[in-house]
Amino acid sequence: MTKLTFNNQTRNENDSSVIKNLQRKGWQIVVPPSSPVVPEYDYNTQKLVFNNETKEYSVVDLSEEELQERSDIQAQMDAQLLASQQRQAINDQIDLGYNVEPEGFILGLAESDRIAFTQMLTLVQEALSLGMISNDTQQTIMDNTGTKQIVTTLRFRQIMLGYGFYYKQLWDQLI
Repeated sequence: MTKLTFNNQTRNENDSSVIKNLQRKGWQIVVPPSSPVVPEYDYNTQKLVFNNETKEYSVVDLSEEELQERSDIQAQMDAQLLASQQRQAINDQIDLGYNVEPEGFILGLAESDRIAFTQMLTLVQEALSLGMISNDTQQTIMDNTGTKQIVTTLRFRQIMLGYGFYYKQLWDQLI
C-alpha cells in the first residue's frame, strides 16, 4: 500500500498505474520515516534510551546498581551453564557404563540397570545368608551389549561394590 498526499489530502493506493497517474497530477508519495539509527554502545557498561520526541537513541552509562545487577545475572547464568555442562558430562559417563576389570566387559548404568542389579544383589545376599548358595556359585549377569557374563557369587558382589562406588562417585559430582 502506497500513501500519497496532495493539498493536505492523503490517499492510499495499490495499483501502480493509478499511482503513476496521480503523480502526474501532482500527488507525492509519502515516504515513511526511516527507522532510527541505533548507535554502537558497550552492553556491559551502557544502555540505549529511546527519545519518543526526537525519535533518536542516546547512549547512557549504567548506574552502579545496574552494573551490579547485570553482573549478578551473568554470574547466575554462568553457574547454570556450568552446572548443565557438569550434568551432561556425568550423563555421558553414565551412558558409557561401568567397565569391569580385569574381565573387560561393561555394565549399563541406566536406572533400569541399577534397579535390576540391586534386586539381584539383594537376592544373592539373602541366598548366601540362608546357605542356599556359596561364594563359588556361578551367577549370570548381562553386560551392556546383552552378552551373558558368568562370574562367581564372590566376584559378583565385588563387581557390585565397584559398580555402586563408581555410580556414587558420579552422583557426588552432581551435588
